[in-house]
Amino acid sequence: MIAGYSQEELAWLEANRETVRAMMAASPKRMAAVRDEIADPVTRAAKGLTSTMKSNLHRIDAKAQEVIQTIEDYRGYIEHDRLAAKEPSASFLDYVATKGPDQLASLAAHKEALVRKIEALRNDPGSCFLPIGTVVSFVGVPTYADGLSLADDRKSYPVEGSVGVVTRIRQEGEYALGVSMRKPYQDGWNMYCEPEYDWMPTYKVDRDMLEVVGYGLLPNGDEYHGFGFQATYAREQPDPIDEVTTEMVLEADGHFWRFHDFGGVQSIEALQAFDDLSEMSWLGEPLLEAKRTQPSGPKP
Repeated sequence: MIAGYSQEELAWLEANRETVRAMMAASPKRMAAVRDEIADPVTRAAKGLTSTMKSNLHRIDAKAQEVIQTIEDYRGYIEHDRLAAKEPSASFLDYVATKGPDQLASLAAHKEALVRKIEALRNDPGSCFLPIGTVVSFVGVPTYADGLSLADDRKSYPVEGSVGVVTRIRQEGEYALGVSMRKPYQDGWNMYCEPEYDWMPTYKVDRDMLEVVGYGLLPNGDEYHGFGFQATYAREQPDPIDEVTTEMVLEADGHFWRFHDFGGVQSIEALQAFDDLSEMSWLGEPLLEAKRTQPSGPKP
């Protein structure tokens, strides 16, 4: 290992060579900020999420103005028809009385939620995230419907009590975490889902939708409390595609989760979740020493 750099930092540098070269020409102040982001995935994620949500605030305001204008236009059409002794369009009446106001209420709730999230990311970003590999139980769904979407998809989330694993620290969008499901579960539409080792449905979630059950385990039995890539095993042979020589595998909720750092905004994702470690035949020796068992007898 290069002195002064962790495995996580080296993995990021390797995956972002062009970015690093560009940063080398930047000012010392900017370089210091970038080094902080490399060392702290939470800082990087908070910055990206905040940027996305601020952009969405502008989109929400623009959409609200569009709805308000449509309501005013429809009111004019309705008044015109009534003055002409005609029956106003039912769709116009419904939009002015119900659909338009409901849409404005949804947009207002969406905006309020984003303002709270941005504030939390600014004041206490650590409270918005959980370590990779954390075992969690769902205690709720998003508190707001996406006012910019055509549909409310909150019933598509796993029902309360469903157990999953944190597999992503998201760097864009409105939700800080990605939680993947490996064991069978049911969603709000009463649909039953049975994930596979290479198909783990992943949901965009916020910290307050989850309750921590436990943490992912490293090969030596220690809990993993990190937010970035941690090499845990050597490979018997380098990966034939990207020549990777190490793997990140954590044990969580009865399965062995294999992670890969794609770099950039995509960052870490879970590739598979196996029932047994032996199913990854390409793994070599663990890179972390086993925990020493403390003597059980009386002290001398």
